[in-house]
Amino acid sequence: MNSEHSSSRTYAWIWIYLVGLTGIELVLAYRHVFTPGLMMVALMALSVAKAGMIMNWFMHLGTERLTFVLTLLPPLILVLALLFGFFPDAYRLAQLGAH
Repeated sequence: MNSEHSSSRTYAWIWIYLVGLTGIELVLAYRHVFTPGLMMVALMALSVAKAGMIMNWFMHLGTERLTFVLTLLPPLILVLALLFGFFPDAYRLAQLGAH
């Protein structure tokens, strides 16, 4: 029973961290703290950190074999490459005043 209690406490703390990271993302997005390029990098880093926590704790991938975890890396790299490939075009359109 003790391990179950600590497990639920761990999940509660992870949930609190995720809510806190989401709050930081909201503050950064609405306050425009950084330049647009740095803002995208900061928001992407926070999102990747949140995704990692979710995959590790809630999807229980932290205890999986390395080969299974490595199957998740190519899609992650592909998505990040596509996002960073489209960021310059989105920034260019924003500078042109396109809607």
